[in-house]
Amino acid sequence: MSFSVKQSASTTCMHISSIEIGIYVATWWALHVVFNIYKEKVLNDYPYPLLPSTLSLACILS
Repeated sequence: MSFSVKQSASTTCMHISSIEIGIYVATWWALHVVFNIYKEKVLNDYPYPLLPSTLSLACILS
């Protein structure tokens, strides 16, 4: 009996972890889409694409 209780608790923890991972992936995807739209707008308005790209990379690496 105690084995099935431990197995049930373990399965619940695994299920919660899967939900959390799904939320993280969905959040990353949404932020990625927003960033790409913003980046395209900046690159369309600003004639020098190297500067915004370099600044973005510098912010990520710092």
